[in-house]
Amino acid sequence: MQHTLLEEIKPIAEKHSAILAQLVLNWTIRRPGVACVLVGARDEKQVADNAKALGFILSVEEPDTNKFNPASVS
Repeated sequence: MQHTLLEEIKPIAEKHSAILAQLVLNWTIRRPGVACVLVGARDEKQVADNAKALGFILSVEEPDTNKFNPASVS
């Protein structure tokens, strides 16, 4: 059975009570060399959801699992 990238990272989001978009924004902004992340929003709810992306910290192991690397998903 083939897993998608979203299926692979969903448990990490759930662990942090976050939605997938928040997880991806969190991971992206904490990458070395990334100074900012530009995001758009359709409405106030999406702005609030995006802001919550910085409300948790990923463990050292979580970003290093290669689950965020689409090439690593079989």
